[in-house]
Amino acid sequence: MRYLAALLLATANAADVCSNTQAIDGQQFPDWIKSGGSTRQLTGGGTRYKYGVAKVYALGLYIDEGVATGALSKFAGKEGKQLAADQKFHDAVIQGKFGKTLLLQFHRAVGGEKVAEALKDSLSDKLDAKTLEAFKDKLFGVISNGVNKGTKLYFECSGGDVGISVDSLKAQAKAPATVCDALLKTYYGKAPVSAQAKEGMAHGFAALAAAA
Repeated sequence: MRYLAALLLATANAADVCSNTQAIDGQQFPDWIKSGGSTRQLTGGGTRYKYGVAKVYALGLYIDEGVATGALSKFAGKEGKQLAADQKFHDAVIQGKFGKTLLLQFHRAVGGEKVAEALKDSLSDKLDAKTLEAFKDKLFGVISNGVNKGTKLYFECSGGDVGISVDSLKAQAKAPATVCDALLKTYYGKAPVSAQAKEGMAHGFAALAAAA
């Protein structure tokens, strides 16, 4: 009975993540995940570098299934190069009323305090001091033991508080809803912390829309 229960649990968990993957700078990202009560499809992404040379993590953005032919349909049919240069597209992704999940997969081991502080600094011009501290505290509570190479860090945006989790799609902490907008602007705004991740998302969306 214990074996059967474990098997059923493993099967249920496996069903939350697609077995097919796409590589983003050497890290494997599932084609889709089940998050926020919906299936979300991978667009694309890239790597966040420190000082422009040291790889920290690869980043991928997931959006609710059907968005490419729904809320963002007016951008379908455009090439990735066009979308990458079109801030209106990125603003539509940031502001769109659909579910989004950011997945960070680390290229190397980093201390939890360093990760929390670095992400807090990235959001410092987009959130008030109180919200920033709340976000850092919630994030550190999840990664207090640090991250290793391959660790997955999820930020789930579903219209309410932002779910934060490590190596699981079950939220282990909640951050204020305004954090979602700040995170998306950090990666897809006019001055992204990773131009590669922003461009990769646009190219990935173009491919996703073409296949829809």
